[in-house]
Amino acid sequence: MKFALIILFSFLSLAQEYPISLADALTNGNAAMNQALASYEVHFPDKELWAEAIAWSKEAVRIAPNNAESLKLQAEVYSHVNWYGPAYYAWLSYLQQGNFLAAKDLELYKKVANKQAYAKYIQDNKTEALQIYEEIISRTEYDKNAYLWAARIALEQNKITKSLNYSLTILSSEEDESARYLYNLATTRQKELSQIDDIYKQGLELYNSGEVYLAKKKFLKIIGLDNTIDK
Repeated sequence: MKFALIILFSFLSLAQEYPISLADALTNGNAAMNQALASYEVHFPDKELWAEAIAWSKEAVRIAPNNAESLKLQAEVYSHVNWYGPAYYAWLSYLQQGNFLAAKDLELYKKVANKQAYAKYIQDNKTEALQIYEEIISRTEYDKNAYLWAARIALEQNKITKSLNYSLTILSSEEDESARYLYNLATTRQKELSQIDDIYKQGLELYNSGEVYLAKKKFLKIIGLDNTIDK
């Protein structure tokens, strides 16, 4: 990382005398990235060529923050060095400008988006995790991992219909133990919620007719059935 800072400061010094063009930043950044891919077996941001590619990608985005090529270069570089969070948001910026993912870009996007979604999940930010998995689903033809996790999180959030749809999408393509397990759980939960709804309606009718004691018994039965209610 120290090397990356040295390169960046060198760029800034040069820019004062000889302004760097976007074309220069893109050309040099892509060259450094391609050379790094060809030179290293394992890719980390502190390796010399990757540090150079990172610095050039930052310079390209500084010069043209909304330029498709600038954003794509930064997203590619960050993806290759496994900076999953920054890479995901770089791809998101690229896509929000109305750009599309080519086949090779799609694989990088799926890798970092899945990693970012899982990171959100283990941080207990399930809403954002589900949102990212759903983004992957909407932007790709079929990503089994995204469907599995979307089914799981939707079930955990009591979004039963969503969970069923995601697990069924997998099961319509292949028999999968995890998808089948999630589907069965969601089906059971759906039946429980239907039963709870019926008992609630019965309790409400009893209460409105003055049968308070019987209504209370119905409502207490709901508490016993619904494991999302604190007892």
